[in-house]
Amino acid sequence: MARVSLTDAKKGPTYSPDKNYEWEPEDTFELSGVEFSTLLNTTRAMMNCLSILENLLKAGIEAGVIHEKIDGEQVLPPNGQQDNPGPIRSNEIIEGIELP
Repeated sequence: MARVSLTDAKKGPTYSPDKNYEWEPEDTFELSGVEFSTLLNTTRAMMNCLSILENLLKAGIEAGVIHEKIDGEQVLPPNGQQDNPGPIRSNEIIEGIELP
């Protein structure tokens, strides 16, 4: 079993983001408190962004701007219109969403 932390960098193979890597299931990776809080806060912010995007997507669907696509074909709304009612303003959609 290997144990790795970010302070363990030594002279050896060079990391390349273009390569795929693997490790053993029992290998352990450690984070410092600062590293953990950075990941936690970043993840929370990303989850909030996802919530905002989901609300915007929902509003776009309900406004008839966004239509379902099945097997590459656009499904028209029940009235059959393809009219674009204009942009959906994100500030209209996300009012009431509490940011962390």
